[in-house]
Amino acid sequence: MAMKSKLILGSARTRGARGADGKLPTRMKVLDWGENPNVNGPPVIVNERLAQIFAMDANIFKEVDLDFEHNTVPGTAAYKAAREPRPIAGRCGVDIVPGDGVYINVIRYTTEGETNADHYSELSPTPVVDPATNEALLLTSVALCRHGASENTKIFEQAADAVLPMSAELEAAIEAISKSTADEPDNTKTPNTMTRAEMLAALGLAADDAITDEALKTKLTEALKSVKDLEAKVAKLETSAKGEPAPAATPMSAEDAKKITDRLAALEASGETARKEALIASAKAQGKVVPLSAADLVSLSEAQIKAICERTPKTVPLTPKTPENVDDSGDAGAQSEMSKKIAENCGVKPTEKK
Repeated sequence: MAMKSKLILGSARTRGARGADGKLPTRMKVLDWGENPNVNGPPVIVNERLAQIFAMDANIFKEVDLDFEHNTVPGTAAYKAAREPRPIAGRCGVDIVPGDGVYINVIRYTTEGETNADHYSELSPTPVVDPATNEALLLTSVALCRHGASENTKIFEQAADAVLPMSAELEAAIEAISKSTADEPDNTKTPNTMTRAEMLAALGLAADDAITDEALKTKLTEALKSVKDLEAKVAKLETSAKGEPAPAATPMSAEDAKKITDRLAALEASGETARKEALIASAKAQGKVVPLSAADLVSLSEAQIKAICERTPKTVPLTPKTPENVDDSGDAGAQSEMSKKIAENCGVKPTEKK
């Protein structure tokens, strides 16, 4: 793709009518596999080259606009007559079917598309082609057009503008894709570039298997991914076996290292103080008076404080001395009869109650 590509308006093709349910068609063919007649020049060729480029990650045209009369393509009469925002009929996904052709799958119709699509009977693709071979490289949009084609061979009505200059943005996009294409090995085949027979054979399926094309491509894509994952694991094991050193870690700055060291030291000091205070609290709970000041807690080690707590005797009673059955409900100054008799027997006159 390292060449000056050209943008053309493709051969018109009859568009599908609404279904019995009144809905617009959602899948329509826009180019055939092989030669597509072009009354203004050589036929547009659709082959494995388009399929290979389409499958690449760099391809930004996997979804395209379905517009009216090519009104989104700079250089056409419809583009010159319209103003932004230029109305489109819908947004489409592009599907390359090897051996068959190019289809669009309508993702959504716009309000304008739903309302006005019946006024247009034909489809006209806008491919980018290689001027040297006229091979299709990309599909940038598809138009609903009013003027039909005789046997699907007539070019879109703007015959004089069939080969158009490309915008700087489109040139840049094609250049980006061309760089990615250069990196692809010539013998690489993806699910989009393999024939159905090759896909079935690769998966060990019978040539007449009834699996759908889409399901077949999905299975093959999954199989290829599994192979690539396995290759990556093998490469990793081979690198490990060679004993190649691991990538060097980014060194930590002295400032960051000091911050971490200071933080760890602070956490350690905080934990040690808490453990010392717990030893003192435990000793107090046992009735011990530990003779240590706040300064002692700082200067003495945890082991020293533990030893002091263990040697300190229990001096604080932990149970009450006052009898629990003392009756303090009566008059403190009143004497019982028993105490009066004791006083009389001892020759002491009982104290009179005042």
